[in-house]
Amino acid sequence: MNEILFLKSIFQKGMTSEKSEHETTYHFRVKKREYTLTCSKNYPFEIPKISSHLKEE
Repeated sequence: MNEILFLKSIFQKGMTSEKSEHETTYHFRVKKREYTLTCSKNYPFEIPKISSHLKEE
């Protein structure tokens, strides 16, 4: 969980999270790119899935 606290300290503006039964999804933005980080609760040592896209203005 320290990694998530570290991410929150870097991306304080607008970082949100959604929790479900099997995974936790974090959304954050760096400049014009939005990122989604998905962590599995069933497999805590699995590498999180990261996706990103450019935000249209």
